[in-house]
Amino acid sequence: MAQVHKSSNSLLKASADIRAAGAWGPGDAQGALNYIGPGQVREAAALVSSGRTVGLGLPLDTAVGPDNPRPVMHTMTDSPAAYPAGGTAFACDSFTVECHGDAHSHIDALRHVTFGGSLYNGVDAISVTAAGAGALGAENLRNGIAGRGILPDIAATRQAAWIEPGEVITSQDLLAAEEAQGVRVRAGDIFALPHRTPAKAA
Repeated sequence: MAQVHKSSNSLLKASADIRAAGAWGPGDAQGALNYIGPGQVREAAALVSSGRTVGLGLPLDTAVGPDNPRPVMHTMTDSPAAYPAGGTAFACDSFTVECHGDAHSHIDALRHVTFGGSLYNGVDAISVTAAGAGALGAENLRNGIAGRGILPDIAATRQAAWIEPGEVITSQDLLAAEEAQGVRVRAGDIFALPHRTPAKAA
């Protein structure tokens, strides 16, 4: 599928049409998570049948690759070999992770991206400095995120093994995946679009 290039004007219009900034008040730091309330969580919990869990996180990738220019650095900081034989020993390690990008599973805070000089809800972009940021951080997610998860298989809908880098996933793709999987997306759903597959990465 060909790449689609949007003009600056079309991106500005799309942003104005779909943005939710201000919808929940000037001090809001949750964004679209406001769509998930106790009712949505209860409904999601009621859908559990088998109890099987499925991890969506990627393994920590310590090798340089096309989509992993800054791999995880893993260092052992302590090991049983450093202790006297026969006693209690510990194995400890440290990880350095450039957590943004395609290779490492992570969640972005609302302060991650600026647009037009602002963060979410009108927070000034210059509030983010080399020392960090004082607002819109991941600490706002400290109570966790729970709800009904939707995992559309766009590649399967297209009868492809994977989605190529740069390919655009369109609204038509999402509607086709809904139809193929027999599900309808609704407000408060947690929508996950996988874009890096182990087969393609290999």
